[in-house]
Amino acid sequence: MQGYVQYLMLKVSDMDTLGIINVYATQTSSKRAKMWKGVYESKVTASHWIMAGNFNMTEDIHRANFVGHKFMRRREASIWQQMTIGWGL
Repeated sequence: MQGYVQYLMLKVSDMDTLGIINVYATQTSSKRAKMWKGVYESKVTASHWIMAGNFNMTEDIHRANFVGHKFMRRREASIWQQMTIGWGL
């Protein structure tokens, strides 16, 4: 399995929508970068977001405590930063 993203939108009120994203990411940084870009560029909009799942990565090399852990490469980190800042995560 290459990874997937599923989402659910819940209308909380006339003004608020809650978006829930479930992620099962691949272990390859380049494939995750494509996935994050697709999520970020999607037409899905919500007032508030919850994103959970298996991301198969760490944002910061200093947070990993074991050999073989998957780190973000530059392209993936750039897309991840755009998405999290843009969505206020």
